[in-house]
Amino acid sequence: MLSVSRTQAVNYRLVVNSLSSRLAAGAYVEAAYVGLQDTAPREALLGLHARVQACEPSAWQDSRLIQTYSPRQAVYVLPAADFGIFTVGRLPRDPEARQALEDLAEEACREARKTFDLIADELVPIDLAGRDAWVLAADESALRSAPPMCGVRLLVASDLRLFGQDRTQLFVGPGKNDHSPLQDWHHPNGLVVHVRIVGAWGRRGGRVTIKAIGPLAPSIRRAVHAEAASMPIPNTAIAVSLTER
Repeated sequence: MLSVSRTQAVNYRLVVNSLSSRLAAGAYVEAAYVGLQDTAPREALLGLHARVQACEPSAWQDSRLIQTYSPRQAVYVLPAADFGIFTVGRLPRDPEARQALEDLAEEACREARKTFDLIADELVPIDLAGRDAWVLAADESALRSAPPMCGVRLLVASDLRLFGQDRTQLFVGPGKNDHSPLQDWHHPNGLVVHVRIVGAWGRRGGRVTIKAIGPLAPSIRRAVHAEAASMPIPNTAIAVSLTER
């Protein structure tokens, strides 16, 4: 059985979400194929910026993308071609929603078991940091060989779920857990350096405030400033403030 560490799992998640290395300029559809949350102002744009070289301020308005609501009513940007698939799981919002959701959850469990049985031949068991898990057999090689992310990324809060959301920090969940002691209401996002979350950041208009667990190496400090300064916020000059604690 393949044994996978949490670090390997995170490396793989970052690779398949185009966060390990940036895509070519203009590759917005590929970057948004899983849907990018856009609840905070221009969050999806900054998600595209983290994934695509030379990201433009108008990237989120690309004609191949649409903005819509998720089943939990969060705003998302996704490829227009995927709209039908994305909205299949919308939850009911009628006056009997609670019972409907309970019935739906029960039905979802039954359907999940059926689906698992249907694709069982396509899965391989793995040991994920001491826990039983499964991956698609077709992805096993990519999981084994996923390289670690190098360099600096300023990831929005929704992308931090790739680092794990439950109490074991292994799995993605609907809630948001803090990944750094520096995260707070004004700094909900993550500073990632060489695949490690080493700080938090927030933005108000063109002012980007970054708090890092320091001290940072001079080359990393310059890279953090450059990453923040390149944010494609429309019609706004970017001012960067970095503190190391």
